[in-house]
Amino acid sequence: MLRVAHTIHHDHDPSLVLLAGVLCAFGSWVVSRLYHHALGRPRAQALTWYVLTAMTAGVTIWCTHFIAILAYQLDAPASFHLSLTFASLIIAILGSTLGIVIAGLGRGFRATVIGGTFFGLAVAAMHYTGMVAYRVQGTIRWDMGYLVASVIIAMVLSVVALHFARHGGARSVLKMTVMLTFVILALHFTGMAAFQVTPLANIPAYDNPDAYTLIALIIAGTALIIVLAAFFSYFVETRTRQE
Repeated sequence: MLRVAHTIHHDHDPSLVLLAGVLCAFGSWVVSRLYHHALGRPRAQALTWYVLTAMTAGVTIWCTHFIAILAYQLDAPASFHLSLTFASLIIAILGSTLGIVIAGLGRGFRATVIGGTFFGLAVAAMHYTGMVAYRVQGTIRWDMGYLVASVIIAMVLSVVALHFARHGGARSVLKMTVMLTFVILALHFTGMAAFQVTPLANIPAYDNPDAYTLIALIIAGTALIIVLAAFFSYFVETRTRQE
């Protein structure tokens, strides 16, 4: 845990870390509201809402990851493999859909465990696909202890988050929001603690370009629009049903 705290404090731009955290928390709240709403719908209607929930979750997870990656301060130039970066988004959406549909349509704690495990694996697969897409001019070494720990954290806490949605009482949405936010951020930064880079010897001192901040803001704005659209759909459906 000390290395995780160190990498957040020492190796990242705090303003972009804050941006990623705020986006993650808001997106997780919308996901929790949508999922809780879907749980109360008839089975035929619920499937549509589970897919909408999962798409919102996938976008939230991916954008949080990408902004946090832009916050990472390397001493060497880095770039992104576009095809793999896009693939990480698809993995996040499809994996979230599988996990949420299994947990939502299934009955009992077993379905929650299976669905939460798939959801956690989706978060982890998205993260590490994104890291493979992150091309840096240096020697990369992975700490397998932190890597395995990050995957286990994601799976276990995802099960807890989905369990809170059904059995969290009056504050089930709040509990799921907090846990889902923690899942995404804990997986990311524990994974970053496993990622160790030694810049090539002939590369001079290097700072991330200011353009990274602009890219992060654009991504955050796009994610915010998508998440708000999902929440607006929930609001309209709820209001129509009440009328």
